Amino acid sequence: MRLIALLFALASVAGTVAAAPLDQADKASAAAEATVASPLHIYNVRLTDYRLDSPLPEDLSASEVVERLKQLSSAGEVNRVETLRLSALEGKVSFIEFSKTTPVVVGVSHGGLGREPVKSMENREVSTQLELLAKQDGDRIHVQVVYKVGRLEDDGTETSPPSISSFRVECTQLLEPGTPVLIGSSQGKGATYITLAIE
Repeated sequence: MRLIALLFALASVAGTVAAAPLDQADKASAAAEATVASPLHIYNVRLTDYRLDSPLPEDLSASEVVERLKQLSSAGEVNRVETLRLSALEGKVSFIEFSKTTPVVVGVSHGGLGREPVKSMENREVSTQLELLAKQDGDRIHVQVVYKVGRLEDDGTETSPPSISSFRVECTQLLEPGTPVLIGSSQGKGATYITLAIE
C-alpha cells in the first residue's frame, strides 16, 4: 500500500515538473501574438520640375514659391518640364531612371575643294534619375531624396553639338503627407523649381 502511495506521489511531482515548460511556451506564444509589428507603409511620391522664363521674387519663402507655382500651373503660365511618380515601400530604397542616347554633331571636316564636308558624330546619353528612401516619423514622413538630371537644351547646329545641362539635388526632408515642398531651385535669366510631395 505504501509503495502505491509513493508511486502516486512521484507521478504527481513528475507531472508538475513536465508541465512547467509547456506553461512557459504558452506564455511566450501569447506574448508573440500580442506583439504585432506595425505594417509597413507604401508611399506615392510625386516630383515635379518646373521651368519659368523669369524667376519669381527672391524674397518669397519656400512655401510661397510652391503656392505661386500652383497658381501659375493652374493658369497655364509655367512650363512643367517633367513629373516623376514613384511608389516606395517604407525603409527601402526606391529608384527610377529614364534615359536616352542621342547622336549629335561634334565637328565637321572638309576634304577639299568640291567635296562635301564630313560630319563627326558622337552618341550623348541624357537621363533623369530619382532615388528615394522614406520612413514614417509620427504623423510625418522622413525622406532622403537624390534627383539627378541631364538634358539637351537645344538641337545644336551642323558645326557644333547641342548644349547639355545637368544638375543634382540631394536633400533630407520631413514632410506632411500630401503637401508639396520646394527641394531645389536655380534662378538666372530663367528659373528652375523642383517640388516633392509624398502620401
